[in-house]
Amino acid sequence: MTTRSLLLLTAVALFVPGLPLIATTLNVGAGKTYPTIQSAIVQTQPGDTVLIHPGTYTTSTYIVEKKGTWERPIVIEGVSQDSVIISGPSSSMQFVDCSYLTVQNFTMRGQKGNALFFDDGGTIGTPSETIIVRNIVFEDMEGASNVNTNFLKMAGVNFFGIENCRFDRGPVKSLCIDLVGCHGGFIANCLLRGTTDGGIQAKGGSQDIDIISNTFENCGDRGINIGGSTGLPFFRPADARYEAVRIHVYTNTFLGCRASIAFAGAVGSWVVNNTIVNPTAWPFRILQENVDTSRFMPCGKISIQNNIIVFRNTLNAHFNVGPNTAPETFLVSHNLWYNSDVPSRSNENIAPVVESASIYGEDPLFINPTTDFSISSISPAVGKGQISVGPARDKRNKRYVSPPSIGAYEGATVTSVFENVTNEHRSITRTTTGFIVRLPIDGQRRTCALYDLRGRLLRRIELNGGEHHVPAGLQEFLVVE
Repeated sequence: MTTRSLLLLTAVALFVPGLPLIATTLNVGAGKTYPTIQSAIVQTQPGDTVLIHPGTYTTSTYIVEKKGTWERPIVIEGVSQDSVIISGPSSSMQFVDCSYLTVQNFTMRGQKGNALFFDDGGTIGTPSETIIVRNIVFEDMEGASNVNTNFLKMAGVNFFGIENCRFDRGPVKSLCIDLVGCHGGFIANCLLRGTTDGGIQAKGGSQDIDIISNTFENCGDRGINIGGSTGLPFFRPADARYEAVRIHVYTNTFLGCRASIAFAGAVGSWVVNNTIVNPTAWPFRILQENVDTSRFMPCGKISIQNNIIVFRNTLNAHFNVGPNTAPETFLVSHNLWYNSDVPSRSNENIAPVVESASIYGEDPLFINPTTDFSISSISPAVGKGQISVGPARDKRNKRYVSPPSIGAYEGATVTSVFENVTNEHRSITRTTTGFIVRLPIDGQRRTCALYDLRGRLLRRIELNGGEHHVPAGLQEFLVVE
């Protein structure tokens, strides 16, 4: 495999069918057919590509009810990430009630409002669907006084992917990614840093979202906020009894942040195999900001397992627990806690959360304690994780062994499988009914593994060389082992 993460294959499996997609290319730029991005997008039909040529674009784009199809999404892309700059003035790109769009390969800079915004137009029963955002740099947002601004905001979007993006240097009251009432998506392989309110927030009835293999650096108040405080008219679904449910946070790394991960009105979620370094106040917060007990369930039923937490002696506590929550329902186990100043004090301030089978006061032996949080084979985290609770692969796409290492990186030497095998005669192409697999004709049989969106193995198939069709569902992806 040449991808850094199985999540990138998930993106291909969910959103890039192996059929010819491009009907027409609409060229944007100086001397091109279309002078503005807006003028090109309004002319698109399903399958078209809006190709933005090098330059700086300062005119806002506002698009309503533009829809591709499953086989023929509309693609809006820059020629290259660093040569296409979308700069100001307010919300640079907003898509209202749009579906089957891919937006990729440019830089957004200097906005005073939300830089990129997708929403359902307030029609809660008809969400926007199947939106992909990839390979975009968001940087140096200006913001506005006393206004919450976000690099990327989605409200009422079902089935989405955000991958390989960089979010850098936001203003006061800024988030990198704000999700309100969004369902069935993933955020993978992104770098998020330098915002004041946080990195990623998923609230307002958000559910079934995977946050995997991202890097959070000094993301202000909360690196990830699972839940939040949403006004009742903005919940999707309207009768949701939670801010967020079934959010999976796997194989991420956190450096700094006041709180690495907060749960605010969240239920039924998992935080597994992450590495957290030097939070300034708490690694975890358990909160309930919507406190109407006749409507909302208390924050609870969260699993926090297989995580490395390294902290200074100035940490306030391991957990900050607010009122109207249910910390007794949290499952906390198989973590490694290390107070780098006073190792003997690594297990203080855990109450009222009950924890089991965890390691306290042992140095995880990072390869580099400031720049590389992967671990060696002699780390005390190796082989100490809980089995079958987390992802199949680590942040660098290395398989977790059984039992797995604690943290975002597997430290054990993997000998039972071939890692990162490449072959110029091998390819996997998504179709609407599964995958076309092409293997070298060299007399060898190869094993293909089919996984679901969580990285759980569904089945293995042995194939000879040549071309094969492997049936698969839309939320499954294939790997040649």
